Amino acid sequence: MSNRQRRSTADPRHDAKVIEPRGKSGASFAALCARIDRHGLIAAECRSLTGGVPDGDGVAMCDSVDLVARAAYVQKGLRIIARARSLDDLVAEVEDTAFDADGFQIDVHDPSDRLGMRVQEVAIRLADVIPFGPNLKNPEHRFVVTVAADELLFGEVLSETDASYRRHNAKPWTTSSSLEGRFARALVNLVPDARSILDPCCGAGAIVLEAALELKLKKDRVVPILKAFSVALIGLVASAWVAALILHQFIPEMTMKSAWLYATPLSILSSAIIIPSVSGLKVAKKEFHIYESTFSDIIGIMMFYFLVGELNPSESSGVMAFGLNLLITVVIAVVASYMIILIFQKIKGQVKLFLLIAVLLLLYALGKKMHLSSLIIILVFGLIIANMKLFFAGPLSKFLELDKANQIYHELHIITLETAFVVRTFFFVIFGLTIVVASLFNLKVALISLLLIASIYIIRFAILRVFFGSDIMPQLFIAPRGLITVLLFYAIPQEAIVETFEPGILLFVIIVTSLVMTWAMIKNGKKQSLAKVETHDKAMKELQEDEEVDYNLLIEEDTAYNNRGITDDSIEDS
Repeated sequence: MSNRQRRSTADPRHDAKVIEPRGKSGASFAALCARIDRHGLIAAECRSLTGGVPDGDGVAMCDSVDLVARAAYVQKGLRIIARARSLDDLVAEVEDTAFDADGFQIDVHDPSDRLGMRVQEVAIRLADVIPFGPNLKNPEHRFVVTVAADELLFGEVLSETDASYRRHNAKPWTTSSSLEGRFARALVNLVPDARSILDPCCGAGAIVLEAALELKLKKDRVVPILKAFSVALIGLVASAWVAALILHQFIPEMTMKSAWLYATPLSILSSAIIIPSVSGLKVAKKEFHIYESTFSDIIGIMMFYFLVGELNPSESSGVMAFGLNLLITVVIAVVASYMIILIFQKIKGQVKLFLLIAVLLLLYALGKKMHLSSLIIILVFGLIIANMKLFFAGPLSKFLELDKANQIYHELHIITLETAFVVRTFFFVIFGLTIVVASLFNLKVALISLLLIASIYIIRFAILRVFFGSDIMPQLFIAPRGLITVLLFYAIPQEAIVETFEPGILLFVIIVTSLVMTWAMIKNGKKQSLAKVETHDKAMKELQEDEEVDYNLLIEEDTAYNNRGITDDSIEDS
């Protein structure tokens, strides 16, 4: 007769022993967490919701599992029933402990294979000492065997994540760089008791608006603007193509479709880094970088979401529909921008800036509701308000009150700069939490990253040589990746995520391209300083030469007077 049959005929729970908590390692609850390369964020969420920190296998000894249902990366909460140093001892502890288990199921969590046994064998050994019948299809009680630190745990599942964040990913159309639902849920869970949360990463286009407000469109700048657009477009597509080939070749399970999705964020220039960094360059080069980085951001975002739409052929709209959608978006954006400027310049009250931001958010939301590109709407508005003289030329000029409109522009520019700074700072902190620094020292990560970086500069060199000839310094090295790369990386849909891709590649590329840009800017600054010194020395030398010529002329004139017998005294007498 088996142990299960023997215990089902006589209830031994009158003599059962209840396992008491034993210090820190004897906590009454445990949590099982996801094991992916966001361990810093996962640990922070687990500590916030349960009071415990997961180990390398995702197991955390904790104080409570009441909030696990709202978790993003904490998957299960367990009430610990038995614990032991070995499987034999754990079986004995379970056999001697009273608990309800009618219609049970047993799972085994041993990702590092520390038990050295097949999970079915472990589950059967424990099932044999439980005096109730199992039910694997519709269990009333679910138990988990897991390894934590130096002991084995047997616990009942009290709570599981409801994964409600997934419904936010089920969108009919996606056009923004908003956060992935799971990632956003984890951020909110860092402050579970908060009633209101300020979300500076709401994806409403602060970075795009900041870039658009910097763009000054002038009739005499048509050629430079077209050059910048061409460089941005060709550079983005060429870099993404080469990067996709590299990722497809070196990363297992990476299909070419997924490779294009991963390569696109790595190919976009960071206007958030470039725009404030090029202020010391000559005017023409500064304007080129502002135009190029802004176009790269916009085209890159559009290309990314076009590729996302192509993941599902049945829902794909195709290139023609995409172009038509873009045209409709631009027309609506132009009309809305003119109306906003004309209406807001008439408002006499002092409080109008945040009302303007609210209207922009409304436009953004309406754009998403109508399946339009909301970021294009924000971009067009920024271009029009930053270049009002151009867009209100001719007969339209009589409708524009330039002083009042300019005041709105300057105030909006300031608050956009501040908001964009907060977004950049906040998001890079979060990005740092999600990166395992050890991955930077992974040889494969370094190899792939260096190949990507080399391709970036080789392609950029070829394009700049075609458009600008030999005058390509320091433009060649001003190609950092940054915030938009991170945002789009976290916006990759769940069905396209490749588990074998190391996020350390992103960090490696971002750090190296930023350091290269810093080095180029420092070197260019020294070169400009040296050129100024040389120009100054040359001017002083020419001035000294002119003074010497004047002095020699005076001597020659004096000599001529003396030769003719004319002296200073005779001149005074006369």
